[in-house]
Amino acid sequence: MERQLGRWQQAAARGDELDLADEMIALTLDAILGSLLGERLDDEEARLRAAIRDAVDFVGASGQLFRVPLSWPTRRNQRFLAALAVIDDFIHRAIEAHRGRPDGDPDLLTFLLRHVGDDPQAPATARLIRDEAVSLLLGGHESTAQALTWLLYCLDLHPEAKARVMSEVDTFGDALPTVADRNRFPYLAAAVQEALRLYPPFWAFPRHVVADDELGGYLVPAGATVMLCPYLTHRHPALWEAPERFSPERFLGGVAQGRARASYLPFGYGPRTCIGNHMATTEIVLATAAILRRFTVERVQHAPVAAEFSTTLRPRGDPRQADVASSASAT
Repeated sequence: MERQLGRWQQAAARGDELDLADEMIALTLDAILGSLLGERLDDEEARLRAAIRDAVDFVGASGQLFRVPLSWPTRRNQRFLAALAVIDDFIHRAIEAHRGRPDGDPDLLTFLLRHVGDDPQAPATARLIRDEAVSLLLGGHESTAQALTWLLYCLDLHPEAKARVMSEVDTFGDALPTVADRNRFPYLAAAVQEALRLYPPFWAFPRHVVADDELGGYLVPAGATVMLCPYLTHRHPALWEAPERFSPERFLGGVAQGRARASYLPFGYGPRTCIGNHMATTEIVLATAAILRRFTVERVQHAPVAAEFSTTLRPRGDPRQADVASSASAT
């Protein structure tokens, strides 16, 4: 993250405008690469980022009544296959480079190579390791980037909430906050939870019915697929007071007790809850604290920003922000 902040510092000194959504993607990709590989990218980063975005866009493409077979050489299919080839080549080379590393290496890819299957060289195990690595790479940065983007957007719209966040952030020193510092920002943590309520990156997801049931008078047979929609659940007036209002206070002390079960599910619910939920929320808190400690972040254009219901919940419009100054020199 230090590398990203240094680049933003240079942009701020020049008075440049930055696209917030793109910058958050770059930041979270850098973070997940550090966790997955124990290292960052330089020359390959732009190419890998573009491939990941193309792959995610293909999977989440909306408005298609009919999707042709992947074997058909359409422009969309060819773009997806080219992106997949870039991702697979990157993961394959990373796996080969990690084989036989010393036991002290703490990254996730080394862990997968040591603990997934009895024989990492077996084709089935190798495929599983590849699939897990790709899932971590793709799922570990896109949703977090969108959550960061929406949080900074919400704080920009609500100066009182931002002032309370800044009162916590300004007490922290110049060093980057670490996991050990996560409890030093209780209001910021509440703001993260509230932004996830209003703008859950995983705005809808499927669940398969294991036994016949009835919902609202409708028979739901075993084997059916039910779509859950956190975006709507989080805004239901029977479940939330003033559901359209950004109010971090409702989450001070954690998720409020006494709410209906599954009324808050930005990471899913029950045994299928995303195992990375705590890691993601901690990353969002610490990244936001580091950004706001060094920069004043403001929108360049103030036109309304709507939600785009793609693979993740993305801002549609112009959410661009400008890193105008470091906090030490901001007025």
